[in-house]
Amino acid sequence: MVVRTRLPTLIIGGGYLMIGVLGLNAPGKTLFGLFTADLPHAWLHLALGAVLVVGGTAGGRCGTGAQLLSGALAGAAGTLGLALTGYGPFLATTADNVLHLGTALLLLVLGLATAVRTPPARPGQYPPLSVASYCGR
Repeated sequence: MVVRTRLPTLIIGGGYLMIGVLGLNAPGKTLFGLFTADLPHAWLHLALGAVLVVGGTAGGRCGTGAQLLSGALAGAAGTLGLALTGYGPFLATTADNVLHLGTALLLLVLGLATAVRTPPARPGQYPPLSVASYCGR
């Protein structure tokens, strides 16, 4: 059975890029009346979205790695948001925390579903230290 996770990864990455761009254009405000829109938060969303779009486009082990890394980062952001809501520079709303934890759960499930089934590249297929050799292309 082949598990296809490239499209969901691209959709989630595109969503995070969109939220990051909207956050850059509305610093100090809230997005849609629910989400925090400060500059550090926007840049983190842009970085997370970029990792997901690149990983989703590359596929193979790169896609799996992007899903697991982004899931771990989103989970850390959601956990920190629950612990530190309203304290210091990290101002997250309940909607932010639900979004981050929900995204983390989805990305970790997608990443673990593909981690078992992603074959490594054949030895000698690519030169040493090439991205394609890691990605399994």
